[in-house]
Amino acid sequence: MRDAGGRSVYALPTGGEEASSSSIQALQRVLAEFAVTIVPTGNLVLISTRPGAAQVVAGGIDRGGVDGVLGTVVVNEDIGGRRVADELEKLGAGN
Repeated sequence: MRDAGGRSVYALPTGGEEASSSSIQALQRVLAEFAVTIVPTGNLVLISTRPGAAQVVAGGIDRGGVDGVLGTVVVNEDIGGRRVADELEKLGAGN
């Protein structure tokens, strides 16, 4: 999108609506195809991807509406990395 000065900037969609089932299904496909490992560490989740696929996986997570995700790989400490990593692994396995 463009900022007030007319420069192109990256911005996540706004609106706060819950993720649609199509967003979740897209995240499942992206994780199944491109995620190699998903490892929790504290309130971080490290996702290793196939070469060149990190941006695709990050975009899927941003749109996927996974509870507790504050950013692409940073999760809410109250929810924890283990829980989010487990959920991402389930989605990647088609569950």
